[in-house]
Amino acid sequence: MRRRWLSVLPLAAAGGVLGLWAARARQEQALEPMWRELQAPGADAALDPAMADGVPEPARRYLLHAIAPGTPLARSVRLTMHGTLRLSPGGEALPMRAEQVLAPPSGFIWRARVGRGVMRFRGFDRYVHARGAMRWWLLGLIPIVRADGAGVTRSAAGRLAGEAVIVPGALLPRYGAAWEAVDDTTARVRLTVDGEPVTTTLRIDGQGRLRHASLMRWREDAGGGAAGYARFDVELGGERTFGGYTIPAHLRAGWRLGEPDEFPFFEATLDSAEYR
Repeated sequence: MRRRWLSVLPLAAAGGVLGLWAARARQEQALEPMWRELQAPGADAALDPAMADGVPEPARRYLLHAIAPGTPLARSVRLTMHGTLRLSPGGEALPMRAEQVLAPPSGFIWRARVGRGVMRFRGFDRYVHARGAMRWWLLGLIPIVRADGAGVTRSAAGRLAGEAVIVPGALLPRYGAAWEAVDDTTARVRLTVDGEPVTTTLRIDGQGRLRHASLMRWREDAGGGAAGYARFDVELGGERTFGGYTIPAHLRAGWRLGEPDEFPFFEATLDSAEYR
C-alpha cells in the first residue's frame, strides 16, 4: 500500500501544478477581449491647434507641445516598458517588464512580469467597465493577490485619470477635460471617470514639457492603518516622440514623493508607444 501511495504522489503533484497553471491561464485569457475593446476606439479627428483655444496658457503650451499639428487624435495607446517595482517602503527594487493598453477615460490593463529567482511573479492590474481588479501569481502558479471591490476600483480610477497624460488627446476639451490655471507653470485638469471627477495637477515647463503630476488617489492604507485618499505623485522626464506624440518616457511614481514618509514604488522607461 505504501509503495502504491508513493507512486501516486508525483502524479498528484503534477496534477496540482497543472491545475494552478490552467487557473492562471484562464484569468489571463479573459483579459483578451477587454484588451481588444480598449484598443478599438480609433481617432475621430486630427489635431487643429484651435482645439486648444480657451484653455489656460500652461495647458495650451503642453497640449501643442505633446501633439504635433495634423496628428490623428488617438483615444488609446499600447505601451511596452521596463523598470523596477517595490512591494514595500524600503524594499528591494525588483526588475519589471510590462505592457499596457491605456484608453482614458474608459479603462486600462497593465500586465507585467516582476522579480527574479524564487521572488518572481506575474499578473495584471485593470480598470474595465467601471470595475478595478488585481490578480498576481508567484512563479506564475501560486495566487498571491486577488483584489476587487470598491476601494480597488476607486484607486484604479484615479490611476487611469493620472495616466491620461500618456494619451494627450484625451485631455482636450472636446473630450470633456476641464482645465484651470494655478500659475504660469501649473494647471489642473479634471476628467470624469465613470461619473466620478478626478483632478490632476500638472507642472509644465516653458517649452510645454510635463515635469510632475499629482492627484489625490484612494489608498487602502492612507495612514494609521485607515483607508482614504492620499497624494499620489509622478515625476516625469526623458521625452520621446511616437507617431506625432511627444510624451514623458521616464516615470517615477509613488505616494507623497518628497515627503519624509514617501513611498516611491514604481519607476519605468517606456520602450514603445503605439497610438490608435
